[in-house]
Amino acid sequence: MRVALPRLRQAAPGAGADAEPLTITSILDRQDFSQPVLSPDARYLAYTTHAGNDWGIRVRQVATGSDVPVLEPQQGYLCCLSFTPDGDYLYFMKAEPGRGAATTLFAVASLGGTPRKILDSAFSSAAFAPDGKRFAFLNYASDSVMQIVVRDLASGSQRVAATLDGELLNVCERMAWSPDGREIRMLFSRSRGLQHADTRAAAFDAETGARRELGAWEGLSPDEGAWLPGNAIVVTGTEPGTPTLQLWKLEFPSGARRRITNDLSVYRFPSASADGAQVAAIRATNTWELWSVASSGGAEPRRLPLTVRRPDAPVARADGTLVFGLRHDDGDALWTAGTDGSRLRRITPPGLSAAGFRLLPSSDAIVFDGVRADRTPHIWRIGMDGTGLVQLTGGGGESLVAVSPDGRECLYSTTGKATDVLWRLPLGEGGEAATIATAHLGGAFYSPDGRFIAHPQPQFESGRWKVPIAIVQRDGGNTLAMVDVQDDSQTISWSSDGSALLSVRAEQGSEAVMRHPISGGAATPLFRLPKGVVRSLKWSPDGRTLLFAVFAERVWNLWTWTPGSASPRPLTRFPTGSIYFPSWAPDGTTVYFGQGYATQDAVLIRGFK
Repeated sequence: MRVALPRLRQAAPGAGADAEPLTITSILDRQDFSQPVLSPDARYLAYTTHAGNDWGIRVRQVATGSDVPVLEPQQGYLCCLSFTPDGDYLYFMKAEPGRGAATTLFAVASLGGTPRKILDSAFSSAAFAPDGKRFAFLNYASDSVMQIVVRDLASGSQRVAATLDGELLNVCERMAWSPDGREIRMLFSRSRGLQHADTRAAAFDAETGARRELGAWEGLSPDEGAWLPGNAIVVTGTEPGTPTLQLWKLEFPSGARRRITNDLSVYRFPSASADGAQVAAIRATNTWELWSVASSGGAEPRRLPLTVRRPDAPVARADGTLVFGLRHDDGDALWTAGTDGSRLRRITPPGLSAAGFRLLPSSDAIVFDGVRADRTPHIWRIGMDGTGLVQLTGGGGESLVAVSPDGRECLYSTTGKATDVLWRLPLGEGGEAATIATAHLGGAFYSPDGRFIAHPQPQFESGRWKVPIAIVQRDGGNTLAMVDVQDDSQTISWSSDGSALLSVRAEQGSEAVMRHPISGGAATPLFRLPKGVVRSLKWSPDGRTLLFAVFAERVWNLWTWTPGSASPRPLTRFPTGSIYFPSWAPDGTTVYFGQGYATQDAVLIRGFK
């Protein structure tokens, strides 16, 4: 299915009559691909494919649309594709079983052949020098120091060209060489919390490692970048007022920026031709509506009659009010409405972009991530009626992670030197924030009784990262257990009784929900699905039913499982589409969710200069 967007044809701002107009042309239309990369001559597009836990690589001829497999689908995540300057070979990374976040770099002929292992423990794609004789990659020297390493293709020798200390969370991994081959260029972000940042660019002398700052662009949070041969970069990024990833052209040293795309799609994985005249990227579009379904499974799902588009993360209150997010020209906002579509109301004010909200149990208040004109995110609280707006944190950037079951405190994250830092903040008057963990990554989860907190705690061992789940006391932060789910999906939840963690594990083409006792011992399966990918494990309020989403036969549906039952059962049977944001009603009788469609294609962009 093609993305239902018109092809853009408009002159670039300030361009003369002879300038090439901006064009965006679809060159690949399939829903199971990712990470496209354009060959230097723009004749070919390489990309990964994935079906469940099987990953492969294909190459498409841009002009004709012919498509050939380069690496047949196999177990193991593939990423970080890059062409050699002559386009003859394709380098890629593969996650090796049992090696944590470390990946192995391989090379294969661009139109197929037997892959050849190049090196172990690389942490970025290979960036080739203009002469094709050397490439640069990133490696870890310690848990807080990263190195730019240059490897000679002929001899296989390698050396450290530069060292990055304290910027591990801020590196955009795709590097590029300067046209003269003397410098290696990198894109960085300067964090303003977990969701916002500034963009910076720097160059490192390939021989001495001396660093030279190239430019800075405040308020633009970068995701990925494609370096152009001149003094410019095309990046995917967001600003507080533009919450979807769009394409931007950044110039240095002037610091000029220009937005290339301006639509509701999300753009990712930009790559450029050698002459910088063409950029390829993924263009993805999501659309959905709110639905509800009886948790007993005795009735068909019902579409809710809301008159708004793409409501984010709906959460129901006991009085039947739904709270959700909506995107506006001035950023995100929080809204409420009845389940019948009535009483539609915006509760956060203009000028404050609001996202990542949580309801406070037994209260008429909401806490959320808020960003004002200074582009720095903080934690805020507001009443359900839109009154009582209060800023709760005031540091250099904080992001809400979780709220305790009793509603008396919340967890939030800040960015540290090598990992995130997890904090606990009482929500009563005069509450002082306290550190829970100085090594943290991603989400965190209170146990059902609120006594314990589970959070991913990254560890650097033997040159590789592992991310076990730490179980800490809510009040003291003391670590009670470390649960290793490294080979499992990062879809994590507590068991209903709080005695174990649940995760999703892929085994022999199917997935199982595993139980990991926090007291120790081997993980055991709660149940298995014969096919499909499992995500979003959520217990009912009474802890008796587990809700989750399953992707099988190219469609997402909701399923439930009850402890003691032989197997899970489907709750919805949509023939097509995706499931978004499933959540329970407070009484456990109803499940609310978004249902709609996610479409994507690869596009080729010209005329953006």
